[in-house]
Amino acid sequence: MTALASLAALAAVTWFVYRRRVGSKALGKDRVKAMTWRIRLFHTAGPGWCGFWELFWRWGRYAAVMSHGGRVRPSLTRWQRFRQPAVNYAVRLGRGAWFRKSYSRMEDHIIRFAPPRTGKTASLATHVMDHPGPVITSTSRPDLHNLALGKRRRLGPVYLLNPLGVDNEPSTFTIDLLGTCTSEQAAYRMADWLTGATEGAGGNTAWFEDAGTMSLSGLLLAASIGGYTMHDVFRWNARQGHQEALEVLRKHGNVNLTGMVVRLMESDRTAAGYRDVIFHSLKWTVIPELAAADRRGSTFNVDKFLRENGTLNIISAGDGRSALTPFVRAVVSYCAFQAGQIGMASPHNRLEPPLLASLDEIAITCPVDLPSMLSDSAGKGIMFDCVAHSMGQLEERYGKYGADAIWNACGVKVLFGGSADPDVLDRASRAFGSITIDDRDEPKVPAALVRAMPDWWALIIRTNRPGAHAVRIRKAWKEAAKADRRAGPPVQAIEEHAVIQAAEPFRPADEDIYAEPVSPPQVHRDLAPAGPSGHPERPRPTWHTASTANRNSSTKKH
Repeated sequence: MTALASLAALAAVTWFVYRRRVGSKALGKDRVKAMTWRIRLFHTAGPGWCGFWELFWRWGRYAAVMSHGGRVRPSLTRWQRFRQPAVNYAVRLGRGAWFRKSYSRMEDHIIRFAPPRTGKTASLATHVMDHPGPVITSTSRPDLHNLALGKRRRLGPVYLLNPLGVDNEPSTFTIDLLGTCTSEQAAYRMADWLTGATEGAGGNTAWFEDAGTMSLSGLLLAASIGGYTMHDVFRWNARQGHQEALEVLRKHGNVNLTGMVVRLMESDRTAAGYRDVIFHSLKWTVIPELAAADRRGSTFNVDKFLRENGTLNIISAGDGRSALTPFVRAVVSYCAFQAGQIGMASPHNRLEPPLLASLDEIAITCPVDLPSMLSDSAGKGIMFDCVAHSMGQLEERYGKYGADAIWNACGVKVLFGGSADPDVLDRASRAFGSITIDDRDEPKVPAALVRAMPDWWALIIRTNRPGAHAVRIRKAWKEAAKADRRAGPPVQAIEEHAVIQAAEPFRPADEDIYAEPVSPPQVHRDLAPAGPSGHPERPRPTWHTASTANRNSSTKKH
Protein backbone atom coordinates (compact mmCIF):
# COMPACT_ATOMS: atom_id res chain seq x y z
CA MET A 1 0.00 0.00 0.00
CA THR A 2 2.86 2.35 0.82
CA ALA A 3 4.43 1.62 -2.56
CA LEU A 4 1.18 2.44 -4.35
CA ALA A 5 0.88 5.68 -2.43
CA SER A 6 4.46 6.61 -3.35
CA LEU A 7 3.81 5.89 -7.02
CA ALA A 8 0.63 7.94 -6.92
CA ALA A 9 2.46 10.84 -5.28
CA LEU A 10 5.25 10.64 -7.85
CA ALA A 11 2.73 10.61 -10.70
CA ALA A 12 0.94 13.62 -9.23
CA VAL A 13 4.19 15.56 -8.86
CA THR A 14 5.22 14.62 -12.42
CA TRP A 15 1.87 15.76 -13.80
CA PHE A 16 2.08 19.01 -11.86
CA VAL A 17 5.60 19.76 -13.12
CA TYR A 18 4.59 18.84 -16.65
CA ARG A 19 1.65 21.26 -16.62
CA ARG A 20 3.78 24.01 -15.08
CA ARG A 21 6.81 23.55 -17.35
CA VAL A 22 5.63 21.90 -20.56
CA GLY A 23 1.84 22.00 -20.86
CA SER A 24 -0.22 24.36 -22.97
CA LYS A 25 -0.73 26.74 -20.04
CA ALA A 26 3.04 27.05 -19.65
CA LEU A 27 3.26 28.21 -23.27
CA GLY A 28 1.02 31.12 -22.40
CA LYS A 29 3.09 32.23 -19.40
CA ASP A 30 6.74 31.90 -20.46
CA ARG A 31 6.67 30.68 -24.03
CA VAL A 32 10.41 30.45 -24.66
CA LYS A 33 11.14 28.58 -21.44
CA ALA A 34 8.29 26.14 -22.02
CA MET A 35 9.44 25.46 -25.59
CA THR A 36 13.00 24.71 -24.45
CA TRP A 37 11.62 22.17 -21.97
CA ARG A 38 9.48 20.56 -24.66
CA ILE A 39 12.51 20.32 -26.95
CA ARG A 40 14.56 18.63 -24.21
CA LEU A 41 11.77 16.07 -23.74
CA PHE A 42 11.61 15.30 -27.51
CA HIS A 43 8.15 16.83 -27.66
CA THR A 44 6.69 19.04 -30.39
CA ALA A 45 7.89 22.46 -29.24
CA GLY A 46 4.69 24.32 -30.01
CA PRO A 47 2.18 25.36 -32.67
CA GLY A 48 3.75 25.53 -36.13
CA TRP A 49 6.45 22.97 -35.33
CA CYS A 50 6.79 19.59 -37.05
CA GLY A 51 4.53 16.89 -35.66
CA PHE A 52 4.92 13.13 -35.75
CA TRP A 53 3.48 12.54 -39.21
CA GLU A 54 5.36 15.40 -40.87
CA LEU A 55 8.58 14.05 -39.41
CA PHE A 56 7.73 10.61 -40.73
CA TRP A 57 6.81 11.67 -44.28
CA ARG A 58 9.19 14.58 -44.86
CA TRP A 59 12.17 14.23 -42.53
CA GLY A 60 12.57 10.51 -41.94
CA ARG A 61 14.02 7.50 -43.69
CA TYR A 62 10.84 7.03 -45.72
CA ALA A 63 11.41 10.30 -47.61
CA ALA A 64 15.06 9.43 -48.19
CA VAL A 65 14.24 6.00 -49.62
CA MET A 66 11.21 6.95 -51.69
CA SER A 67 12.14 10.44 -52.88
CA HIS A 68 15.37 12.40 -52.70
CA GLY A 69 17.73 9.45 -52.19
CA GLY A 70 17.20 8.39 -55.81
CA ARG A 71 18.32 11.75 -57.18
CA VAL A 72 21.66 11.83 -55.40
CA ARG A 73 22.39 8.10 -55.90
CA PRO A 74 20.72 7.23 -59.24
CA SER A 75 22.62 3.95 -59.53
CA LEU A 76 20.83 2.57 -56.45
CA THR A 77 17.39 1.08 -56.98
CA ARG A 78 14.66 1.73 -54.46
CA TRP A 79 15.07 -1.76 -53.06
CA GLN A 80 18.82 -1.23 -52.66
CA ARG A 81 18.22 2.05 -50.87
CA PHE A 82 15.74 0.32 -48.58
CA ARG A 83 18.31 -2.33 -47.60
CA GLN A 84 21.25 0.04 -47.13
CA PRO A 85 21.82 2.51 -44.29
CA ALA A 86 20.10 5.83 -44.93
CA VAL A 87 23.39 7.72 -44.55
CA ASN A 88 24.50 6.21 -47.88
CA TYR A 89 22.07 8.52 -49.72
CA ALA A 90 20.96 11.11 -47.14
CA VAL A 91 22.48 13.27 -44.39
CA ARG A 92 21.54 12.40 -40.84
CA LEU A 93 20.99 15.60 -38.89
CA GLY A 94 20.17 14.10 -35.51
CA ARG A 95 17.21 12.90 -33.47
CA GLY A 96 14.28 15.24 -33.06
CA ALA A 97 10.76 15.30 -31.63
CA TRP A 98 9.15 11.96 -30.85
CA PHE A 99 12.64 10.46 -30.92
CA ARG A 100 12.56 10.38 -34.71
CA LYS A 101 15.81 10.36 -36.71
CA SER A 102 15.88 13.30 -39.10
CA TYR A 103 17.55 13.38 -42.52
CA SER A 104 18.15 16.00 -45.18
CA ARG A 105 19.00 15.63 -48.85
CA MET A 106 22.60 14.75 -49.69
CA GLU A 107 22.52 17.34 -52.47
CA ASP A 108 21.79 20.27 -50.14
CA HIS A 109 24.65 22.48 -48.95
CA ILE A 110 24.80 23.00 -45.19
CA ILE A 111 25.81 26.10 -43.23
CA ARG A 112 26.19 25.86 -39.46
CA PHE A 113 26.14 28.95 -37.23
CA ALA A 114 27.57 28.34 -33.80
CA PRO A 115 29.59 30.20 -31.16
CA PRO A 116 32.77 28.50 -29.92
CA ARG A 117 32.44 25.43 -27.70
CA THR A 118 28.86 24.53 -28.65
CA GLY A 119 29.42 21.18 -30.42
CA LYS A 120 29.88 22.37 -34.00
CA THR A 121 33.04 20.30 -34.57
CA ALA A 122 31.30 17.20 -33.21
CA SER A 123 28.40 17.72 -35.61
CA LEU A 124 30.85 18.11 -38.51
CA ALA A 125 32.72 14.96 -37.46
CA THR A 126 29.57 12.82 -37.43
CA HIS A 127 28.76 13.98 -40.96
CA VAL A 128 32.28 13.15 -42.11
CA MET A 129 32.07 9.69 -40.53
CA ASP A 130 28.68 8.98 -42.10
CA HIS A 131 29.55 10.14 -45.61
CA PRO A 132 30.01 7.22 -48.04
CA GLY A 133 32.12 9.14 -50.58
CA PRO A 134 35.35 11.18 -50.70
CA VAL A 135 35.83 13.95 -48.14
CA ILE A 136 37.92 17.10 -47.81
CA THR A 137 38.02 18.72 -44.38
CA SER A 138 39.59 21.93 -43.15
CA THR A 139 39.88 23.00 -39.53
CA SER A 140 42.24 24.80 -37.16
CA ARG A 141 42.53 21.94 -34.65
CA PRO A 142 43.16 18.18 -34.91
CA ASP A 143 39.78 17.25 -33.38
CA LEU A 144 38.00 16.64 -36.68
CA HIS A 145 40.86 14.53 -38.03
CA ASN A 146 41.19 12.44 -34.87
CA LEU A 147 37.47 11.82 -34.40
CA ALA A 148 36.79 10.65 -37.95
CA LEU A 149 40.11 8.90 -38.64
CA GLY A 150 39.05 5.42 -37.52
CA LYS A 151 35.92 5.38 -39.70
CA ARG A 152 37.42 7.12 -42.74
CA ARG A 153 40.51 4.93 -43.01
CA ARG A 154 38.24 1.90 -43.40
CA LEU A 155 36.69 3.50 -46.48
CA GLY A 156 39.84 4.60 -48.31
CA PRO A 157 43.21 6.34 -48.04
CA VAL A 158 43.53 9.20 -45.56
CA TYR A 159 45.85 12.13 -46.32
CA LEU A 160 46.82 14.74 -43.74
CA LEU A 161 48.07 18.24 -44.57
CA ASN A 162 49.42 19.58 -41.30
CA PRO A 163 52.45 21.75 -42.15
CA LEU A 164 52.30 23.54 -38.80
CA GLY A 165 52.74 20.25 -36.93
CA VAL A 166 49.65 20.68 -34.73
CA ASP A 167 49.42 17.91 -32.13
CA ASN A 168 52.72 16.52 -33.49
CA GLU A 169 50.88 14.87 -36.40
CA PRO A 170 53.16 14.67 -39.47
CA SER A 171 51.86 15.64 -42.91
CA THR A 172 51.35 12.82 -45.42
CA PHE A 173 50.10 14.93 -48.34
CA THR A 174 51.90 16.68 -51.17
CA ILE A 175 50.63 18.20 -54.38
CA ASP A 176 52.27 19.61 -57.50
CA LEU A 177 50.50 22.92 -58.06
CA LEU A 178 52.76 23.86 -60.96
CA GLY A 179 52.08 20.51 -62.59
CA THR A 180 48.49 21.65 -63.14
CA CYS A 181 49.50 24.91 -64.89
CA THR A 182 50.01 23.37 -68.33
CA SER A 183 48.13 26.07 -70.26
CA GLU A 184 47.35 29.77 -69.99
CA GLN A 185 43.83 29.03 -68.77
CA ALA A 186 44.96 26.53 -66.11
CA ALA A 187 47.73 28.88 -64.96
CA TYR A 188 45.29 31.77 -64.60
CA ARG A 189 42.91 29.63 -62.54
CA MET A 190 45.72 28.65 -60.18
CA ALA A 191 46.89 32.27 -59.92
CA ASP A 192 43.36 33.38 -59.11
CA TRP A 193 43.02 30.74 -56.39
CA LEU A 194 46.32 31.82 -54.84
CA THR A 195 45.76 35.59 -54.95
CA GLY A 196 42.09 35.46 -54.01
CA ALA A 197 42.93 34.91 -50.34
CA THR A 198 45.01 38.08 -50.01
CA GLU A 199 43.83 41.49 -48.89
CA GLY A 200 45.55 43.17 -51.83
CA ALA A 201 47.95 46.06 -51.93
CA GLY A 202 46.55 49.40 -50.82
CA GLY A 203 44.59 51.84 -52.97
CA ASN A 204 42.45 50.28 -55.64
CA THR A 205 42.63 46.70 -54.36
CA ALA A 206 40.63 45.15 -57.21
CA TRP A 207 42.91 46.71 -59.85
CA PHE A 208 46.12 45.53 -58.21
CA GLU A 209 44.75 42.03 -57.60
CA ASP A 210 43.55 41.62 -61.20
CA ALA A 211 46.84 42.78 -62.69
CA GLY A 212 48.84 40.77 -60.13
CA THR A 213 46.80 37.66 -60.87
CA MET A 214 47.43 37.91 -64.60
CA SER A 215 51.15 38.52 -64.06
CA LEU A 216 51.37 35.60 -61.63
CA SER A 217 49.73 33.34 -64.22
CA GLY A 218 52.62 34.12 -66.56
CA LEU A 219 55.19 33.20 -63.92
CA LEU A 220 53.35 29.96 -63.09
CA LEU A 221 53.14 28.99 -66.75
CA ALA A 222 56.85 29.66 -67.25
CA ALA A 223 57.75 27.58 -64.17
CA SER A 224 55.50 24.72 -65.29
CA ILE A 225 56.88 24.60 -68.82
CA GLY A 226 60.50 25.11 -67.78
CA GLY A 227 60.48 22.60 -64.91
CA TYR A 228 61.02 25.19 -62.17
CA THR A 229 59.53 25.25 -58.66
CA MET A 230 57.45 27.63 -56.58
CA HIS A 231 60.70 28.80 -54.95
CA ASP A 232 61.76 30.04 -58.37
CA VAL A 233 58.42 31.82 -58.89
CA PHE A 234 58.92 33.65 -55.59
CA ARG A 235 62.49 34.47 -56.61
CA TRP A 236 61.35 35.83 -59.99
CA ASN A 237 58.78 38.02 -58.27
CA ALA A 238 61.65 39.48 -56.21
CA ARG A 239 63.33 40.33 -59.54
CA GLN A 240 66.09 37.79 -59.04
CA GLY A 241 66.80 35.75 -62.16
CA HIS A 242 63.48 36.63 -63.80
CA GLN A 243 65.20 36.47 -67.19
CA GLU A 244 64.63 32.72 -66.98
CA ALA A 245 60.86 33.19 -66.95
CA LEU A 246 60.97 35.71 -69.79
CA GLU A 247 63.06 33.34 -71.91
CA VAL A 248 60.61 30.46 -71.38
CA LEU A 249 57.61 32.65 -72.24
CA ARG A 250 59.27 34.00 -75.37
CA LYS A 251 59.92 30.46 -76.58
CA HIS A 252 56.30 29.59 -75.72
CA GLY A 253 55.15 32.35 -78.06
CA ASN A 254 52.53 34.19 -75.98
CA VAL A 255 53.53 37.79 -76.63
CA ASN A 256 50.84 39.41 -74.46
CA LEU A 257 51.59 37.29 -71.41
CA THR A 258 55.29 37.96 -71.86
CA GLY A 259 54.53 41.68 -71.90
CA MET A 260 52.63 41.37 -68.60
CA VAL A 261 55.66 39.78 -66.95
CA VAL A 262 57.94 42.46 -68.43
CA ARG A 263 55.61 45.11 -66.95
CA LEU A 264 55.71 43.27 -63.61
CA MET A 265 59.49 43.60 -63.43
CA GLU A 266 59.62 47.37 -63.91
CA SER A 267 60.77 49.67 -61.11
CA ASP A 268 57.76 52.00 -60.70
CA ARG A 269 55.32 51.91 -57.79
CA THR A 270 52.52 50.36 -59.84
CA ALA A 271 54.61 47.32 -60.70
CA ALA A 272 55.68 47.15 -57.05
CA GLY A 273 51.97 46.94 -56.13
CA TYR A 274 51.55 43.98 -58.49
CA ARG A 275 54.53 42.24 -56.95
CA ASP A 276 53.18 42.91 -53.46
CA VAL A 277 49.98 41.00 -54.31
CA ILE A 278 52.05 38.06 -55.57
CA PHE A 279 54.30 38.23 -52.50
CA HIS A 280 51.30 37.83 -50.17
CA SER A 281 50.13 34.85 -52.24
CA LEU A 282 53.50 33.06 -52.23
CA LYS A 283 55.00 33.93 -48.87
CA TRP A 284 54.34 30.35 -47.75
CA THR A 285 57.13 29.23 -50.09
CA VAL A 286 59.84 30.74 -47.84
CA ILE A 287 58.75 28.69 -44.81
CA PRO A 288 60.20 25.17 -45.15
CA GLU A 289 57.40 23.41 -43.26
CA LEU A 290 54.78 25.02 -45.50
CA ALA A 291 56.69 24.74 -48.77
CA ALA A 292 57.19 20.99 -48.25
CA ALA A 293 53.54 20.36 -49.13
CA ASP A 294 54.11 21.62 -52.69
CA ARG A 295 56.52 19.26 -54.40
CA ARG A 296 57.29 18.88 -58.08
CA GLY A 297 56.54 15.38 -59.29
CA SER A 298 53.93 14.65 -56.59
CA THR A 299 51.65 11.83 -57.70
CA PHE A 300 48.47 13.09 -56.02
CA ASN A 301 45.64 12.69 -58.51
CA VAL A 302 42.10 13.95 -57.93
CA ASP A 303 40.53 11.27 -60.12
CA LYS A 304 42.23 8.50 -58.13
CA PHE A 305 41.36 10.28 -54.88
CA LEU A 306 37.67 10.25 -55.81
CA ARG A 307 37.63 6.64 -57.01
CA GLU A 308 39.27 5.41 -53.80
CA ASN A 309 36.90 7.34 -51.50
CA GLY A 310 39.87 9.23 -50.15
CA THR A 311 39.93 11.67 -47.27
CA LEU A 312 42.05 14.83 -47.17
CA ASN A 313 42.24 16.45 -43.74
CA ILE A 314 43.74 19.93 -43.66
CA ILE A 315 44.78 21.45 -40.33
CA SER A 316 45.39 25.13 -40.94
CA ALA A 317 46.02 28.11 -38.69
CA GLY A 318 42.96 29.82 -37.26
CA ASP A 319 44.13 33.13 -38.70
CA GLY A 320 42.91 34.74 -41.90
CA ARG A 321 46.35 36.37 -42.43
CA SER A 322 48.28 33.12 -42.09
CA ALA A 323 50.91 32.45 -44.75
CA LEU A 324 49.31 29.05 -45.30
CA THR A 325 45.86 30.42 -46.20
CA PRO A 326 46.52 31.02 -49.95
CA PHE A 327 47.95 27.52 -50.33
CA VAL A 328 44.98 25.87 -48.59
CA ARG A 329 42.56 27.87 -50.71
CA ALA A 330 44.37 26.80 -53.90
CA VAL A 331 44.39 23.12 -52.92
CA VAL A 332 40.70 22.96 -52.02
CA SER A 333 39.65 25.06 -55.03
CA TYR A 334 41.67 22.89 -57.39
CA CYS A 335 40.24 19.64 -55.98
CA ALA A 336 36.68 21.00 -56.18
CA PHE A 337 37.21 22.22 -59.76
CA GLN A 338 38.66 18.91 -60.93
CA ALA A 339 35.93 16.97 -59.13
CA GLY A 340 33.30 19.06 -60.91
CA GLN A 341 34.87 18.33 -64.29
CA ILE A 342 35.00 14.62 -63.52
CA GLY A 343 31.42 14.69 -62.24
CA MET A 344 30.04 16.28 -65.41
CA ALA A 345 31.78 13.61 -67.49
CA SER A 346 30.34 10.78 -65.35
CA PRO A 347 27.44 8.59 -66.53
CA HIS A 348 24.87 10.51 -64.46
CA ASN A 349 26.57 13.92 -64.99
CA ARG A 350 27.48 14.04 -61.31
CA LEU A 351 29.80 12.39 -58.82
CA GLU A 352 28.31 9.36 -57.13
CA PRO A 353 28.66 9.29 -54.19
CA PRO A 354 29.19 13.04 -53.87
CA LEU A 355 32.37 14.75 -52.72
CA LEU A 356 31.90 16.33 -49.28
CA ALA A 357 33.83 19.50 -48.46
CA SER A 358 33.51 19.89 -44.69
CA LEU A 359 35.07 23.26 -43.89
CA ASP A 360 35.26 24.46 -40.30
CA GLU A 361 35.83 28.20 -39.76
CA ILE A 362 35.27 28.75 -43.48
CA ALA A 363 36.03 32.47 -43.41
CA ILE A 364 39.40 31.97 -41.67
CA THR A 365 41.06 28.63 -42.35
CA CYS A 366 39.90 28.01 -45.92
CA PRO A 367 38.40 31.14 -47.54
CA VAL A 368 37.46 29.66 -50.91
CA ASP A 369 35.17 31.59 -53.25
CA LEU A 370 32.15 30.09 -51.53
CA PRO A 371 29.33 32.17 -53.11
CA SER A 372 30.43 31.13 -56.61
CA MET A 373 31.16 27.51 -55.73
CA LEU A 374 27.79 26.98 -54.02
CA SER A 375 25.86 28.15 -57.07
CA ASP A 376 26.55 25.14 -59.31
CA SER A 377 28.53 22.54 -57.36
CA ALA A 378 25.53 20.55 -56.07
CA GLY A 379 24.53 19.56 -59.60
CA LYS A 380 28.05 18.21 -60.19
CA GLY A 381 27.99 16.06 -57.06
CA ILE A 382 29.93 18.34 -54.70
CA MET A 383 28.44 19.10 -51.29
CA PHE A 384 29.64 21.79 -48.88
CA ASP A 385 29.19 21.68 -45.11
CA CYS A 386 30.58 24.91 -43.65
CA VAL A 387 30.78 26.50 -40.21
CA ALA A 388 30.73 30.20 -39.32
CA HIS A 389 30.33 32.04 -36.04
CA SER A 390 28.04 34.78 -37.37
CA MET A 391 26.82 36.57 -40.47
CA GLY A 392 29.26 39.35 -39.62
CA GLN A 393 32.16 36.93 -40.01
CA LEU A 394 30.92 35.98 -43.49
CA GLU A 395 30.35 39.62 -44.44
CA GLU A 396 33.90 40.53 -43.41
CA ARG A 397 35.31 37.95 -45.81
CA TYR A 398 32.76 37.91 -48.66
CA GLY A 399 30.93 41.22 -48.30
CA LYS A 400 27.26 41.72 -47.52
CA TYR A 401 25.97 40.42 -50.84
CA GLY A 402 28.32 37.46 -50.71
CA ALA A 403 27.10 36.54 -47.22
CA ASP A 404 23.48 36.80 -48.38
CA ALA A 405 24.30 34.55 -51.34
CA ILE A 406 25.78 31.93 -48.99
CA TRP A 407 22.70 32.03 -46.75
CA ASN A 408 20.36 31.57 -49.73
CA ALA A 409 22.41 28.89 -51.50
CA CYS A 410 22.65 26.60 -48.46
CA GLY A 411 19.52 24.47 -48.38
CA VAL A 412 20.05 23.46 -44.74
CA LYS A 413 20.86 25.92 -41.95
CA VAL A 414 21.87 24.46 -38.59
CA LEU A 415 21.66 27.03 -35.81
CA PHE A 416 23.17 26.21 -32.42
CA GLY A 417 22.20 27.94 -29.20
CA GLY A 418 24.18 30.70 -27.55
CA SER A 419 24.42 32.97 -30.57
CA ALA A 420 24.12 36.70 -29.89
CA ASP A 421 24.20 37.73 -33.56
CA PRO A 422 20.95 39.67 -34.12
CA ASP A 423 21.14 39.09 -37.86
CA VAL A 424 21.15 35.29 -37.51
CA LEU A 425 18.47 35.33 -34.80
CA ASP A 426 16.18 37.59 -36.82
CA ARG A 427 16.68 35.63 -40.05
CA ALA A 428 15.83 32.37 -38.28
CA SER A 429 12.72 33.80 -36.67
CA ARG A 430 11.41 35.35 -39.89
CA ALA A 431 12.11 32.18 -41.92
CA PHE A 432 9.20 30.32 -40.28
CA GLY A 433 6.63 33.12 -40.23
CA SER A 434 4.06 33.67 -37.49
CA ILE A 435 0.92 32.13 -36.04
CA THR A 436 -2.09 33.57 -34.23
CA ILE A 437 -2.21 32.93 -30.48
CA ASP A 438 -5.01 34.58 -28.46
CA ASP A 439 -5.69 37.04 -31.30
CA ARG A 440 -2.01 37.98 -31.42
CA ASP A 441 0.51 37.28 -34.15
CA GLU A 442 3.43 35.44 -32.60
CA PRO A 443 6.48 34.04 -34.39
CA LYS A 444 6.59 30.26 -34.64
CA VAL A 445 10.22 30.43 -33.55
CA PRO A 446 10.98 33.41 -31.28
CA ALA A 447 14.47 34.87 -31.70
CA ALA A 448 15.01 34.33 -27.97
CA LEU A 449 14.39 30.60 -28.44
CA VAL A 450 17.17 30.34 -31.04
CA ARG A 451 19.59 31.90 -28.57
CA ALA A 452 18.31 29.72 -25.69
CA MET A 453 18.44 26.43 -27.61
CA PRO A 454 19.46 23.66 -25.15
CA ASP A 455 22.98 22.25 -25.18
CA TRP A 456 23.60 19.72 -27.98
CA TRP A 457 20.44 20.83 -29.75
CA ALA A 458 20.16 22.85 -32.95
CA LEU A 459 17.37 24.49 -34.91
CA ILE A 460 17.08 23.29 -38.52
CA ILE A 461 15.92 25.44 -41.44
CA ARG A 462 15.53 23.15 -44.46
CA THR A 463 14.71 24.38 -47.97
CA ASN A 464 10.93 24.82 -48.33
CA ARG A 465 9.80 22.86 -45.26
CA PRO A 466 7.27 25.10 -43.42
CA GLY A 467 7.44 23.44 -40.02
CA ALA A 468 10.13 24.34 -37.50
CA HIS A 469 12.27 21.48 -36.25
CA ALA A 470 15.06 20.98 -33.70
CA VAL A 471 17.37 17.98 -33.42
CA ARG A 472 19.75 16.65 -30.83
CA ILE A 473 23.28 16.57 -32.24
CA ARG A 474 25.15 13.29 -31.91
CA LYS A 475 28.38 13.23 -29.93
CA ALA A 476 31.14 12.32 -32.33
CA TRP A 477 33.40 10.55 -29.84
CA LYS A 478 30.60 8.13 -28.96
CA GLU A 479 29.86 7.47 -32.64
CA ALA A 480 33.56 6.86 -33.28
CA ALA A 481 33.75 4.39 -30.39
CA LYS A 482 30.71 2.51 -31.72
CA ALA A 483 32.20 2.34 -35.21
CA ASP A 484 35.50 1.01 -33.85
CA ARG A 485 33.73 -1.68 -31.82
CA ARG A 486 31.70 -2.81 -34.85
CA ALA A 487 34.71 -2.89 -37.17
CA GLY A 488 37.11 -4.68 -34.83
CA PRO A 489 40.89 -4.24 -34.88
CA PRO A 490 42.41 -2.59 -37.97
CA VAL A 491 44.00 -4.84 -40.59
CA GLN A 492 47.29 -4.43 -42.43
CA ALA A 493 47.50 -1.32 -44.56
CA ILE A 494 47.05 -1.79 -48.32
CA GLU A 495 48.81 1.45 -49.24
CA GLU A 496 51.40 3.62 -47.56
CA HIS A 497 52.22 7.31 -47.40
CA ALA A 498 55.58 8.73 -46.49
CA VAL A 499 55.93 11.39 -43.85
CA ILE A 500 56.70 14.68 -45.56
CA GLN A 501 59.93 16.34 -44.54
CA ALA A 502 60.43 20.10 -44.55
CA ALA A 503 61.99 21.58 -47.66
CA GLU A 504 65.14 23.64 -47.66
CA PRO A 505 64.36 27.32 -46.97
CA PHE A 506 64.73 29.91 -49.70
CA ARG A 507 67.74 32.15 -49.08
CA PRO A 508 68.15 35.43 -50.98
CA ALA A 509 71.30 35.42 -53.07
CA ASP A 510 73.93 38.06 -53.68
CA GLU A 511 73.40 40.52 -56.50
CA ASP A 512 75.83 38.83 -58.89
CA ILE A 513 74.79 35.21 -58.39
CA TYR A 514 72.43 35.32 -61.35
CA ALA A 515 74.96 36.88 -63.71
CA GLU A 516 75.39 33.47 -65.36
CA PRO A 517 72.35 31.61 -66.76
CA VAL A 518 70.83 29.23 -64.24
CA SER A 519 69.73 25.87 -65.59
CA PRO A 520 66.26 24.80 -64.47
CA PRO A 521 66.14 22.18 -61.73
CA GLN A 522 65.28 18.64 -62.70
CA VAL A 523 61.72 17.58 -61.91
CA HIS A 524 61.94 14.41 -59.91
CA ARG A 525 60.09 12.53 -57.23
CA ASP A 526 61.60 12.65 -53.77
CA LEU A 527 62.62 9.23 -52.59
CA ALA A 528 63.21 7.77 -49.16
CA PRO A 529 66.82 7.22 -48.00
CA ALA A 530 68.53 4.29 -49.67
CA GLY A 531 68.63 0.98 -47.83
CA PRO A 532 71.49 -1.45 -47.48
CA SER A 533 70.92 -2.82 -50.98
CA GLY A 534 71.11 0.63 -52.54
CA HIS A 535 67.38 0.75 -53.29
CA PRO A 536 65.00 3.22 -51.61
CA GLU A 537 63.43 1.93 -48.45
CA ARG A 538 59.66 1.64 -48.27
CA PRO A 539 58.18 4.37 -46.06
CA ARG A 540 56.50 3.30 -42.89
CA PRO A 541 52.68 3.28 -43.01
CA THR A 542 50.88 6.14 -41.30
CA TRP A 543 47.29 4.87 -41.63
CA HIS A 544 45.42 1.61 -42.06
CA THR A 545 42.54 0.59 -44.26
CA ALA A 546 40.31 -2.40 -43.87
CA SER A 547 39.58 -5.14 -46.36
CA THR A 548 36.33 -5.20 -48.31
CA ALA A 549 34.91 -7.94 -46.08
CA ASN A 550 35.75 -6.02 -42.92
CA ARG A 551 34.32 -2.83 -44.41
CA ASN A 552 31.04 -4.54 -45.32
CA SER A 553 30.74 -6.15 -41.90
CA SER A 554 30.92 -2.71 -40.27
CA THR A 555 27.90 -1.45 -42.22
CA LYS A 556 24.85 -0.98 -40.07
CA LYS A 557 21.60 0.83 -40.60
CA HIS A 558 21.33 4.21 -38.92
